[in-house]
Amino acid sequence: MFISEVVGHLVFLGFFVAVLYAGAIFSSRWRHRSFDLQEKTRQQRDSLALMNKQLTEMKIKIVQAEKMASLGTLSAGLLHEMNIPVNYSKNV
Repeated sequence: MFISEVVGHLVFLGFFVAVLYAGAIFSSRWRHRSFDLQEKTRQQRDSLALMNKQLTEMKIKIVQAEKMASLGTLSAGLLHEMNIPVNYSKNV
């Protein structure tokens, strides 16, 4: 009876050690996978931040270009309107 109890305890201990070892292996793999995913997420976040900054700069440049185009159109219209009486007075 004593030997069967020892064998039973050894079998349980062996199974318990095997489960702990497998858990440690998978835990290590999951931890490494988690670190890899965190690094990938950080790189994507940094890339998106850079793109957002570039888009903001481009938007500012586009707005400035539209302002200059409007000013040019306004100037051309004013000069045209001022030129009409000058040409009339020259032709008369």
